[in-house]
Amino acid sequence: MQYSNTTERRSAPRLDLQCPVKIYDSRSRKYRSGITRNVSSSGALIEVHGGIHTLPGEPVGMAIDWQNETPLTWHADLLPVTVIRVNDKNNEKITLAIKFNSPQSTPYTLQPQTPQAKAA
Repeated sequence: MQYSNTTERRSAPRLDLQCPVKIYDSRSRKYRSGITRNVSSSGALIEVHGGIHTLPGEPVGMAIDWQNETPLTWHADLLPVTVIRVNDKNNEKITLAIKFNSPQSTPYTLQPQTPQAKAA
């Protein structure tokens, strides 16, 4: 099953980046774990493990663990985001395209690094 809202297209450069995420599924009132596939200042592509019941246009709460420290996150500290696209692959791995409700800065530069910068 694939739900899509084609009005949103990438408005900022994306960086391939894998960071753990936690998403609050308000329909089931459960938290789901996942991983980012790419991020930008305007949104992210996230792979969620297990079922999540959300549709394009719905708001969800999300926390991104930028430093791979897996800290505890309070519900009130979740970042408000909007689901743009849902790609359901047999309910085991679901890909969500999300849009941050306000632009986000990340601890990573969102420009591709040159080979010299990677070696430093």
